[in-house]
Amino acid sequence: MSVGTYCLTTSDNARVFAGNAGTKDAFWIYCTQPTGSTAATCEVTATGLSLIVTGGTSAGTDTLAFATYTTLTTLIAAINALVKPAGTYTWKAGAVYYGASPSSYLPMTGAISCLGSANQIRVQTNTTYETDLMADRATDLIERWAGRKFKTRTYDRRVYDGNGRTRFLLDQFPVTRLGRVSLGRTNAFSIQNTTALNFATVEVNTTQIRLNADGAATDITISSSATIADLITAINAVSGWTATAATSAASARAAYYTSLDASTKVPEILPMAAHACLSPALAYVEMPDADLEGHYLDTTAADEDRNTGMIYYPGGFTEGHQNLIVDFNAGYTTIPAALEQLCLELVKLKYDQSKIDRNVSQERLGDYSYSAADIRKVSDDILNEAAAFKVIRF
Repeated sequence: MSVGTYCLTTSDNARVFAGNAGTKDAFWIYCTQPTGSTAATCEVTATGLSLIVTGGTSAGTDTLAFATYTTLTTLIAAINALVKPAGTYTWKAGAVYYGASPSSYLPMTGAISCLGSANQIRVQTNTTYETDLMADRATDLIERWAGRKFKTRTYDRRVYDGNGRTRFLLDQFPVTRLGRVSLGRTNAFSIQNTTALNFATVEVNTTQIRLNADGAATDITISSSATIADLITAINAVSGWTATAATSAASARAAYYTSLDASTKVPEILPMAAHACLSPALAYVEMPDADLEGHYLDTTAADEDRNTGMIYYPGGFTEGHQNLIVDFNAGYTTIPAALEQLCLELVKLKYDQSKIDRNVSQERLGDYSYSAADIRKVSDDILNEAAAFKVIRF
């Protein structure tokens, strides 16, 4: 439920495999006992928190849905914001557990009395969030060790150094869809500031152009412009800034295109770090030079190369620095069982480890003795089992 989008396992699988069946206090809560109130209860239902006050001007029911207040932090903030009547804060609550833990992890309860600070109660949560965190961290560890990402995702504007050969090996696989492949970079437009006193810079990220003059920043959303010419017009509308198209062809290019995931607008211009552009200096914003035709996934070896991310272009990928730009989808739609198993074993290792004193390596009592395994060795053994998924470059 709460593991990351690209986690190698599920929240339930991680919890069950680790044997995580515990509960802990999530937050404390009580009704402030407003004038005339005779009773107050707190109840956790399947869908939210039900807070009821009986008697007085604050009488009534407040229902806080988990779908609206998705974490303990937002749920507690909503509790503390309840005012009835105007100016009277009806409830007080404070965190005990991880604030980012999903509110839906609170197990159901009956209505529990909590009128007044003397009757403060503790609402519990299951500890699934702890194994969620461990699963995400185990995924990150395995991916770093293997040198690749595993779960399917879209890679827009992946930039590489051309190798001067007809075949090029992408850094992620299996490649499930190959999109735009561009070779070379060319100037889209130049940009300059003429009014700053000390410095001026321009930088480009995946969604915006940031114009910075003496620390005063102006952000221009790239997808708000249909063409490079429109983007230049938007820049020139900012006082002190001047942009000029490199060529008429550059000016006519679209400012963005739709990603392979069909939901993201990808800028035509390429990302760049902040470049100085205080007059008389100019900065040049670049875009891909030429889109290749005739490129394809090399599947000559009985489809095996598709799974290694090998692409082929008869004209060759010209040798150069950051001159090859590729859009593609890569990764597993269904995580291989062996890979998920390795993630689960790391989760269990870390979960078990969290329950013991790591400063104790041995203990003895009469005929009983205990020696802790070397955690580093066990972790290495698990990672070594992932060798079949590791990237090997020559």
